[in-house]
Amino acid sequence: MVRLDAREWPRTTPQYRALDLAFTVRVMGDDLADYVEAIFSPLLAPPSDTRAAVPHHVYSVLDEGERYQRRYAVYFDGQPIVRTPSEPMALVYLLWHLNRAVVEASDRRLLLHAAAAEHQGAAVLLPAPMDAGKTTLVAGLTLRGFGYLTDEVVAIDPSTRRVDPFPKPLSIELGSWEVLAPLRPAPDARFARFSDEIWHVVPDAIRPGAAAGPSVPRVVVTPRYESGARTVIEPMSRAEAVMMLAENAFNFASHKAAGLDTLAAVVRRCECYRLTTGSLDDACAAILDVVSNLDVKV
Repeated sequence: MVRLDAREWPRTTPQYRALDLAFTVRVMGDDLADYVEAIFSPLLAPPSDTRAAVPHHVYSVLDEGERYQRRYAVYFDGQPIVRTPSEPMALVYLLWHLNRAVVEASDRRLLLHAAAAEHQGAAVLLPAPMDAGKTTLVAGLTLRGFGYLTDEVVAIDPSTRRVDPFPKPLSIELGSWEVLAPLRPAPDARFARFSDEIWHVVPDAIRPGAAAGPSVPRVVVTPRYESGARTVIEPMSRAEAVMMLAENAFNFASHKAAGLDTLAAVVRRCECYRLTTGSLDDACAAILDVVSNLDVKV
């Protein structure tokens, strides 16, 4: 940490808060600094947030120059995360580590590997393993008027049993670009290299005011994308939903019996479904049909 602190850091971002993680990012390159500030803007800590008055954690993105093959290094609180020859890859690792750090710092909440959207105050939970299409689906729902809660970590407060938003930028991979074409980043020569393989899309770039506030879970849909599949949404029992949510929890074991109680209470007021789809349009229509028939007095 001493070596990093002794360096000249041309740019340090404002303070951010992601659930219970407060942090800043020190960056040596202006292009990367401007890009980081743009994609982290939904996480900006308000001046009234005294919890973030002094950052708890510091990311450092170091550029050691052309004489080094792996010239870019990413650190978290002085501990190395990665060294890479690619500046865009340094950003990818920073975002990957941020998700891990948020999970570790926010253990008081029950944390699920899931995306979530909001409709009239009701949260739709989309739990699934990697590559099931969570990010694509929540992006599609947000394009169609839903509020955006998260595409990666659903945080349930055990005391309120509401979903606390984690409005991180959506990471949209190449395979989803065609169906999410309206979200293509605006051309900018300075930033083009950062979106060659992944689009980093903030909620307001989907539509102004897309980021939702704390929401009551009312629907659980576990999605699975299969190329060419007919869209089928079918009911799932609440007992199955509790087990599936527990299997997709990051920290279920640390909450012990209280975690099971929280999941049972959440699912008790939810309608629960399995969704298999090969079409984003059809999947969004199926979920909209479900939420449109809810009693949304939350």
